[in-house]
Amino acid sequence: MLELRPTCEHCDKALPPDSAEARICSFECTFCATCVLDVLGSVCPNCGGGFAPRPVRPARNWKGGNCLAKYPASRTRKQRPVDAAAQAALQAAVAGLPPGAALSNALSDSGFRVYPYYCRTSTLKPVPMFALLKSLSSLFSPSLDDIQDRDEKFLAQAVDMCDLENRMRLLDRGQRNLYRGGPYGIFVSEQALATGCAA
Repeated sequence: MLELRPTCEHCDKALPPDSAEARICSFECTFCATCVLDVLGSVCPNCGGGFAPRPVRPARNWKGGNCLAKYPASRTRKQRPVDAAAQAALQAAVAGLPPGAALSNALSDSGFRVYPYYCRTSTLKPVPMFALLKSLSSLFSPSLDDIQDRDEKFLAQAVDMCDLENRMRLLDRGQRNLYRGGPYGIFVSEQALATGCAA
């Protein structure tokens, strides 16, 4: 069971049990996210391993008494400020080792920030939220070419000049969905007639 240590070992920043900033190695050496990235280079100064976000222990008893009240967080502070020269030498020593590197590149390219073993921060490429939203919106919204193709098909279905003019008016007004066609002729919805779209 994790101790849930209360502070960063380097800068002594408070890391309460529900902190999203806490990072741990496999031995539960605990540091804040800022120190992991800016000072440690994602390499634990104590074991040479990598870091992962520390899980949050539920404060509420959801099931079986497995909660913070029954298993409280540690109050023992362990402050061991990192020596910059020793950390640089450790980073250089483990930089070429393979464990975690392939996973890091695969996940960081897909937008996830990971703290793998033996992986320098230079290989981490977090994707900003706006880039993620832009890529999602491109999946769900049609491109300009798709819209032009759809409009051209809509106009190509016209049976005569009057029908073509009506279709062009609807496209200009952004009311394409009001127009209905069928095998026995062209029908305009009552909503379109009421607004004068078919006139």
